[in-house]
Amino acid sequence: MDSFELFKMIFYALDNQYDLNPSEELGNVLSSMNPFLFEGIGSAVPDLYVGFKEIFDKRFNGKCSIEEGYDFAKEYIASLKNNFVEDAFNKVTLDDWIEASTK
Repeated sequence: MDSFELFKMIFYALDNQYDLNPSEELGNVLSSMNPFLFEGIGSAVPDLYVGFKEIFDKRFNGKCSIEEGYDFAKEYIASLKNNFVEDAFNKVTLDDWIEASTK
């Protein structure tokens, strides 16, 4: 998967957690991350995706496996320093992640 595919997977995982347990804090993060708000590749707050892609490309040189993406996603979420978002993402298991990636 490439950086944008992974970014969208993270968004979908958090969005699913929001559907299960809506909160203003998670909603605000999702609004900023939204990769579908504008045409093209990016996020509603452009710096979020730009920074994500930069770190991703340094680590993976453009592509990673589903499992590597999951590990990187957990690290990225932790780097946001938002306990509520991290707790929400931690409810997503590797099995959930793999299953979602095949849909």
